[in-house]
Amino acid sequence: MCAFLCSLHYRAYKLLAEFDHIYHEKYVDALRQKLGLLGREPADGHLATQFLEMMQTMFADYTMSWRELSEVPLTDLANSNFSTDMWSLTKLAGHDDWKSWLAAYSERTSRQADLHVDSDENRMERMQGANPRYILRNYMAENAIKQASNGDYSEVRRLHRVLQDPFRKQAEAEEAGYASPPPGWSRRLRVSCSS
Repeated sequence: MCAFLCSLHYRAYKLLAEFDHIYHEKYVDALRQKLGLLGREPADGHLATQFLEMMQTMFADYTMSWRELSEVPLTDLANSNFSTDMWSLTKLAGHDDWKSWLAAYSERTSRQADLHVDSDENRMERMQGANPRYILRNYMAENAIKQASNGDYSEVRRLHRVLQDPFRKQAEAEEAGYASPPPGWSRRLRVSCSS
């Protein structure tokens, strides 16, 4: 019995030890997709981590940072040639490490193009398929709930339509401000699972 339990314990320990490595690889693969990277290079995890750290430091929006990065060609990014309507990207561009990060990112993506397997347009398209433009934000749900409690379900229906295809830019969602910075009052909202 002891031999069986020891063997079982050893196998479980071995599986758990492998899990950390497997989890890290899958996590970095997901970040590669968000950055539009092809293949695997050892520094990819560091490149993604730097981007995440810049987001955190600059209080840039997680969803829109990735998405806006996907909507601007690299040459325009390098020259800071993008609209100030790209509110999250504008915040990131103010970070001290932005230009060096962008140079490293451009270099990494250029290696893909050098192999004649990629273009900047393909990078942007891949990223837009991995990074939604619209997500359900607390303030949107709050507005929909308030209207619905008064018998008006139009906002619920609009959210439902938009969020069925959150990766595609939609005039209705843009007009509603779904890709805009959340309103200041929304910072006070707290989500509860109790009912």
